Amino acid sequence: MKERPQPHHLTHWVHLVLSAGISVSALVMFVGIVLALATGQHAPEGPPPQWLALVRGALLGNAVALLQAGLVLLMLTPIARVLVLGMGWLAEKEYRFATIALIVFALLIGSLILGSA
Repeated sequence: MKERPQPHHLTHWVHLVLSAGISVSALVMFVGIVLALATGQHAPEGPPPQWLALVRGALLGNAVALLQAGLVLLMLTPIARVLVLGMGWLAEKEYRFATIALIVFALLIGSLILGSA
């Protein structure tokens, strides 16, 4: 007989994803704040940059882009949680919960794509 995974295993992964998301976003925003204060850089007028420009600016050390990227990472953290739950429930053969979680994940991603268009 095949042994079912322990429920705390999935809880561990969800905790890890949430902790990592919050920690990474806080670190990115902290670096952005330090750079913004050191350089006197402020957010430009107008709409926020497109995704690729935001990533490029953050990788180049642009303070405002780092702050915005940190916020985006923080907003993506719960979405990653839904994906981890869906995958975990699939692994545990809890197909009803997995289906619901993956539908919610697809709706969240769809709203991100439509919202940025």
